[in-house]
Amino acid sequence: MIEKTIDTVMRSMLADRSSIISALAGADAPAAIVTQVLDRAREVLVQSEPILEDYVQRVNIGPDRIEVKLSLAKLLPDGIDLPDFHISQTRTMRMQRRSNEMRLVLDSDSEHAAVDSVLAKGIAQAHVWAEELFSGKADSLVELVEHHKVSEGYLKKLMPLAFLAPDIVASILAGKQPEGLSKEKLVSKTLSPIWQEQCNALGFDAAK
Repeated sequence: MIEKTIDTVMRSMLADRSSIISALAGADAPAAIVTQVLDRAREVLVQSEPILEDYVQRVNIGPDRIEVKLSLAKLLPDGIDLPDFHISQTRTMRMQRRSNEMRLVLDSDSEHAAVDSVLAKGIAQAHVWAEELFSGKADSLVELVEHHKVSEGYLKKLMPLAFLAPDIVASILAGKQPEGLSKEKLVSKTLSPIWQEQCNALGFDAAK
């Protein structure tokens, strides 16, 4: 339960592009690496495997709050060393009973849409397939279908999620997607390759 709560906070922090940019500025980072760092943060967000060990520098848990400090050194390009490159966030939390179990609830969760785990996992899977195809690990869609044991129709339907605008992905993984946007609704749409048009069509704020 604790690890799941930390993971939720971590992913919301990594989706906060403005905080990462501010941390880069505070660490006197070269302006040329900002885009690379933000792109790497987006790639980390769509990973389905746990990311705690690579980024958590410190976690303090009190009776009514949790403080998470992330070291973002692994987001930096090779050859760049910024020892003070980190971000922190403190969230209030409480214990809540649901049925016969107790859960940790981040109080600020009510201010945002819930993270849609089905949609987030769909985006992660699409990125895995696209990376395998573009890197040469898989030679064709047929090989992806055979390796991952999914239907060709399902793969073709889900694959466009790998080409969503970075700001759309970050919003979804932070639980800030427009109300009613589900994986089924998203894959049913024919998405433009132009990020601005995607944002307009799906009801997101304009990509920054």
